[in-house]
Amino acid sequence: MNIAVDAASSTGTDVARFYTYPSVGVTLLGKGWKPLLDATWLNKLNVRAEYGLTGNSRFSSQMGGYYYSTVPYMQLSTIVRSNIPNVSLKPEKNASLNLGLDLSVLNNRLNVSFLIITTIKSAI
Repeated sequence: MNIAVDAASSTGTDVARFYTYPSVGVTLLGKGWKPLLDATWLNKLNVRAEYGLTGNSRFSSQMGGYYYSTVPYMQLSTIVRSNIPNVSLKPEKNASLNLGLDLSVLNNRLNVSFLIITTIKSAI
């Protein structure tokens, strides 16, 4: 189990700067199951499941606030606002589920691993 707290300065001014991203994982050691205790051909049988939330704030920090640029006006240099900020800008959220199987047989001469990864993105 893990909990990460991340801060992003690129978010909008009307939302929180800190976000919490939990994750949890479990591994079942199949070699310890009663039917497989005496199996001499089986060295390892692990079944894994992991779930976690992460965030992505890889966007310009200028999208959540004002920025200024120079513009000539009648032979003068002036400063004007160059954008309309998105004050509600939040990091996107990624929910990831990983399911895996690790198998070793014949005195670790044959090792096989399977992993299925699914990711669902929200708040894009």
